[in-house]
Amino acid sequence: MNVTGDYKGVGDIAHIAVQATAYTVNDVGSDGALTTQDNVLTDVSLTVDKKKDVTLEVLELPTNVQAFQTRFKDFPDNAGQALREKIESDILNLVRADITQAQGDGLGNLGEDELLAAIMTLAQAKLPILKNPSEFTFAFQPEQFPPLKKSGMIDFNRTGQAGNGGAASMGLPALYNIPTVFTNQVESSASVHYNVLLHRDAFAWAAQKMPTFLTASGLANAKLTRILHMHTLYGIKTVVAARAVILKSKDA
Repeated sequence: MNVTGDYKGVGDIAHIAVQATAYTVNDVGSDGALTTQDNVLTDVSLTVDKKKDVTLEVLELPTNVQAFQTRFKDFPDNAGQALREKIESDILNLVRADITQAQGDGLGNLGEDELLAAIMTLAQAKLPILKNPSEFTFAFQPEQFPPLKKSGMIDFNRTGQAGNGGAASMGLPALYNIPTVFTNQVESSASVHYNVLLHRDAFAWAAQKMPTFLTASGLANAKLTRILHMHTLYGIKTVVAARAVILKSKDA
């Protein structure tokens, strides 16, 4: 991730530094000779090539003044959320294009077997998923929330262990201490959802530090209107495809 005010237009280049996660252990020679290894930061060039906007034209009377909530007040938060969801969707769309490692056949819901297999795929690749699970994230389509909860995958972290008087949390903030999100932006195709377990450096995105917010007045059908506009500039890229695993589930 690289969020900055330096990007001024489409075509700017961002440089994302990614460090190798595994080290090699070598023998020290009888003469004390050492085997050095190259573990420098890898420079990943990312083109900031996406400019997106949300624009709304609102009638001053009666749509805004007589509304229960004013559109002017709501617009910055709602437009900002829409832009964030678009960036999220673009990143998750990279999953089906670039990630080859997969668990699940897409014919049903995900269960513990698929989740554990995905975790072990990354563990066997020498990624620190068992040691530092907070560096990873599960991203699920919301349809997977009920089956995962019914499978007993509930959070006891804040309320005690089952059988010890603790009531389970209603949410799924983490599975196996790995942060978990449910989002409608998960990529889908041919009745299959492409959920994902990823390391934080599997993908990269570079964006303007703050979206640009503009307002103007206008006339629509001879009626006074207010024009609200927000746009942002960003780019996305797969960095290391081997640091993510697809979890296929059925699109119910």
